[in-house]
Amino acid sequence: MSEDSTSSVVLRLLERANFIVHPQRYWRPWSGLGKLGNGRLDWQWEALDDDPQFLQRRHLPLPGWHMVELDLDHDQRHALVRLYFDTGSGFSEEESLVVPLRNGRISKRLVYVKGWLKRLRFDPLDSPGRFAVRHFRIVWLTPWFAHDRLSQRLVNMHHRWRNVPRASVIQGCRQRARLERRHWRELALADYEETFEWMCSGQSYPQWLRERGWEEAWERLDEQDTSVSSWPVGPVISPVHRVVARSATLMGEGNLYDLERVDGRAERRDEETVRQQDAHPPLPAREAVKAGEVIYRQNWRTTSRQADFGEIRAGTEGLRGSRARDRSRTRQSKRKAGGARSRDDSRSRQRVMLEHKRSFGRMDVQGESRLVRSQAGPRFSARDVPGAAQAADAHRVCHPTTPQVSILVPVHDPVPAHLRQCLESVLGQDSPHWQLCLVDDASQDPQVIALLEEFAARDNRIELARLEQHGHVCAASNKALSMAKGQYIALLDHDDMLSPCALSYVLEATSLFPAPLLMYSDEDKIDSRGYRCEPHFKPGYNPDLLLAQNYIAHLCVFDIELVRQLGGFRPGFEGSQDHDLALRVCAAADPDRVVHIPRVLYHWRASPGSTALCSDAKQYAFDAGLRAVADHLQQARSGAEVEPGPLPHTYRVRWPLPDPLPLVSLLVPTKDRIDLLAPCVEAILSRTRYPHFELLILDNDTRCPETLAYLKTVAEADKRVRVVAWNHPFNYSGINNFGARHARGELLGLLNNDIEPINEDWLDEMVRHAVRPDIGCVGAKLYYPNDTIQHAGVVLGIGGVAGHAHKYFSRHANGYFSRLMLAQNYSAVTGACLLVRKSLFDQVGGLDERHLPIAFNDVDFCLRVRAAGYRNVWTPYAELYHHESESRGADDNASKRARASGEVLYMRSTWKEQLDHDPAYNPNLTLVHEDFSLR
Repeated sequence: MSEDSTSSVVLRLLERANFIVHPQRYWRPWSGLGKLGNGRLDWQWEALDDDPQFLQRRHLPLPGWHMVELDLDHDQRHALVRLYFDTGSGFSEEESLVVPLRNGRISKRLVYVKGWLKRLRFDPLDSPGRFAVRHFRIVWLTPWFAHDRLSQRLVNMHHRWRNVPRASVIQGCRQRARLERRHWRELALADYEETFEWMCSGQSYPQWLRERGWEEAWERLDEQDTSVSSWPVGPVISPVHRVVARSATLMGEGNLYDLERVDGRAERRDEETVRQQDAHPPLPAREAVKAGEVIYRQNWRTTSRQADFGEIRAGTEGLRGSRARDRSRTRQSKRKAGGARSRDDSRSRQRVMLEHKRSFGRMDVQGESRLVRSQAGPRFSARDVPGAAQAADAHRVCHPTTPQVSILVPVHDPVPAHLRQCLESVLGQDSPHWQLCLVDDASQDPQVIALLEEFAARDNRIELARLEQHGHVCAASNKALSMAKGQYIALLDHDDMLSPCALSYVLEATSLFPAPLLMYSDEDKIDSRGYRCEPHFKPGYNPDLLLAQNYIAHLCVFDIELVRQLGGFRPGFEGSQDHDLALRVCAAADPDRVVHIPRVLYHWRASPGSTALCSDAKQYAFDAGLRAVADHLQQARSGAEVEPGPLPHTYRVRWPLPDPLPLVSLLVPTKDRIDLLAPCVEAILSRTRYPHFELLILDNDTRCPETLAYLKTVAEADKRVRVVAWNHPFNYSGINNFGARHARGELLGLLNNDIEPINEDWLDEMVRHAVRPDIGCVGAKLYYPNDTIQHAGVVLGIGGVAGHAHKYFSRHANGYFSRLMLAQNYSAVTGACLLVRKSLFDQVGGLDERHLPIAFNDVDFCLRVRAAGYRNVWTPYAELYHHESESRGADDNASKRARASGEVLYMRSTWKEQLDHDPAYNPNLTLVHEDFSLR
């Protein structure tokens, strides 16, 4: 019997014994499914609703460990497949498996079946659509093999198991399980599931919030018998709601707005019902408030505030680096004319800052001895506002007490219930250091006017003014600004809400950072039902992203004296007045004084007609934003132009090309593999519109006669091509350093030999950025041949060292809050296609050929460029295909694996905590996957 026939017999025996199960052979449509064509390239099934189901009753998987293998094509933007296992108690979420799909690839997942199955249910999609199952099988695994695969995944992908020997993972899980009195397998699989998280949807965010204690808080409150059912229904938040809201952590544990309880079941009321509610809902009993306060202290305060700001401090290495900050301090010390501070003023200001820190009691001794730095970025020129930042500093020195925050709220005919929630969220702040400046912009609704007067009478920190004629948001905001008495102003829309801890975090930031001039936080949205959704976890100060969209948005807090020096809110920029103000503040302030607080402090109302609900809404706001960016570029005298971006409320900046054009030297290392090299060279020569470049093919000891003949031919046929020999063992860093020494150009382009340009202006776009004096490395958007993302910027810390942002996303996907479509700053970009000035390459010493001969040399190089004081930028407007690592091959032997392990250890020891705190990322997002899912 032949080997093939023997294998076939063995497979049939394994299938008959249910060691290998092919569910599609035995299932039958159960609900919400329609049969389509049977051809290989056709869709096989149609999901008729959002819960299609297959059911299988025989030939079921055995108890124990299994590997689920699935390849499913579909016509949806995103899809999750679910498997339910019925062991006798019916189907439940506890005994189910979620499989995130990968385009054009087989997804594999470990699963443990706890007992003999009665039924198996397969839910292929979570929305109506068409699909075809290309591959689906469930393979029984021996325990030792399953444990090995599980351990390998956790060590490679999960931050908790980083640097743990693979052989010690299961033992570690058992020890942890004994302490927590749970089964080790449950803990291990929970960590394993985290390595497969995908970008959060409207459903996963509430679950993420619940896992952080909100449900527990509700249960404990109910145990106090506080008559929850007697509280006012609907989304209106009473004082006790504010107290209970404080039981959540700052990121917002749970749904603070779905507070209706009738017979233990949540109910919701529509907007019209809310409008008809009594304007004065009954207040709960004092005992309820007391019980809520207990929960507030036990739950919210258990979140370490020192740890929170530790995350902020750890991420403040910035996008420019320490040397730039040293230069900034040197410049500041030399400014003794033209409104610069004297040395005595500087010392006085430092004493004031230390007093702030001591008054809060939140800073350790080491922290009080230094001024913590914020995320760094470029320093824009501020010729139009000389001395503005210095005036703000002088004002701050004269106010040594805890700062007060004046909250500006322009009001114009909001939904009364939404306005009430907005104002209650201010009254519910756990910090008392605030002033609320309300300006009614000629509202016509008598309920709104009555509501404003009611709140103004409730608290002497609330000031109310009214404009007789509708002047729009800038006029109302300027009126509120004139009423402000605090050292900082916070912007709040009339139907949005603040987290109960918002101002507490802002004030602590003012004590921990060196006189911030702009502070901003993360945010989420409130949908029409009152549910929280779409959290936006933002990067640190990212100047190029700020030009592409107003990612700063809410909550935004400004130094009041600087805002007044800049002239406040400018009429004519209505709809994007906050973006315009942020750009002007950034132009006048050193980037070290722009602080990001990575916590959700603001809840944005997604109401009909708002940009929160529909980005296409308010065309006038988009036009105003376009003018704001254009004005910023003009004031900075950059010579750049702005145009509408690829998505609503986004912008594309076209930076100028110098005259004359600089020569670009494109370095392409290669060895043999004419099948990769020839398409790469021909694509570069034929699809590059930029006229002034040379192509250096770095021949790494090619032996293939056909490749040698091609190298000779192409060098003779095109004067732009040179071939330079480097006959040493392959060392990516070494061969590129060698090529840089032979390059004639002012700019160096590092290219792999499996790169193929797509758009002809790819090099124009990269040169536009590379010649900017404050920019270091420039990266491009790279695709796999199947049009999924290979590279869209590097995120530090993923997988231990670094990973590619949005890897495997569709070419046409927008990405996390449109980041796949916008130029922005990243800490690093891939060396597969990287452009940098030759002078800067030489300045930082090129690539590290000693410690990083193969991997991570590009990340290390980018971080050294950042440390030298430059920002790295990634642009989506330079698009290329990349056949990743095909010419080098995989790390598939002991020596290669040892080398790869050494490179990882070098990166971890060299860059340490910087790898886990990327200022272009967010500490609330995962470090085990590349999809911006929640940590």
